[in-house]
Amino acid sequence: MATRPADRFRTAIASGAYWTAEELLVEYRREVEQRWHAAQSDTERGDIKREVDVLLTWARRLTLVRKSQAGAKLMRLTSQRAYSGGAPRPTRVWEMQG
Repeated sequence: MATRPADRFRTAIASGAYWTAEELLVEYRREVEQRWHAAQSDTERGDIKREVDVLLTWARRLTLVRKSQAGAKLMRLTSQRAYSGGAPRPTRVWEMQG
C-alpha cells in the first residue's frame, strides 16, 4: 500500500529532510488539488482545507523549533570555543613521495 504524500511529507519534516519535504510538497499539492476538484460539497472542501492548514502549520512550527535549536547550539559552540583558550592547533601537512 502506497503512503499518502501528506504522510511522506510529515515524515520528511519530522526527520529534518527539508529538501525532500520541499519535493514532496509539490506531490502533496497535486493530491490536494485532485481531491478538491473531486469534492462534492463545501463540507468536503472545508475538511480538505482544515487538513492542509493543520499539516502546514505543524510543519512550520516544527521547522521553526528546529531552526531555533540549531541556532542555540551554534551559540553554545561559539561561546565554548571563545573560552577554550590558546591559539588554534597548528595544521600539519604531510607530503608523500614515491
